[in-house]
Amino acid sequence: MIYLYYNPILWRVIRGRVVPCLILSLCVTIVLFMLLYIPLAAIMSFLTGPIALLNAAVTILTLAANLNSALCEGFLLEQSLINTFDAVLLLEHHHELVEQGQEVIANAPDVVASLGEYKVPTSLRPQWKAIFEFIFFSPVSFIPIVGPFIFLAIQGNRAGPIAHYWYFRLKGLDKKQQKAFIKNYHWSYLNFGTMAIGLQFIPMLSILVAFTNAIGAALWAIRLEYREKKHRQFVAANHPHRPEETHYAHGHHGHLA
Repeated sequence: MIYLYYNPILWRVIRGRVVPCLILSLCVTIVLFMLLYIPLAAIMSFLTGPIALLNAAVTILTLAANLNSALCEGFLLEQSLINTFDAVLLLEHHHELVEQGQEVIANAPDVVASLGEYKVPTSLRPQWKAIFEFIFFSPVSFIPIVGPFIFLAIQGNRAGPIAHYWYFRLKGLDKKQQKAFIKNYHWSYLNFGTMAIGLQFIPMLSILVAFTNAIGAALWAIRLEYREKKHRQFVAANHPHRPEETHYAHGHHGHLA
């Protein structure tokens, strides 16, 4: 949010998508409350007593946050989030990395205007495993008090790596390299994903949070690029005959601590 405040040019990407996503998020949340709140509260009243109303509300908000994230980011925001991600990279002078995924127009008036045609596919292919996990683990959210938070952490474990799917494409990582990378930063991705979904609990703010999450993911990628650069310099200076390593190659052997 602070980065967005100091770089208002990013609002050019956001403002055109606010209204449709806000309407969709509100509709989804309202429908879920109308359909599920009373039945859930009734069931949970036998298990948790007076806190059943609160527990049911948190459960529905957790489900709504996941569903809103999937619908908005999958159908309405995908390219806007990518452009936000790349605009942050350009603001921080990572032009070469951005150019791996889309053209950068020279002499454009600002970083948003400089974003051109995509060079690689932008769509995130449906992850049927993720859909199955969402359905399979949904009953966990019905566990009194702790259930919604456990379900949130489970979904955060999935959402974390998805936040960097475009970064992986810019780096040209194959599936094996992606798995090694994610394994090296498992707890970081879990924390990032859990916070990202948790911040989307409020429907009125979920659209803005989606963009601030993209900004956060880009800033994280920039830190990773810096660490990789320092690692390469260290290897070159101290082990000149050693094969080049990165933090996504050879599992933990390339991890940057």
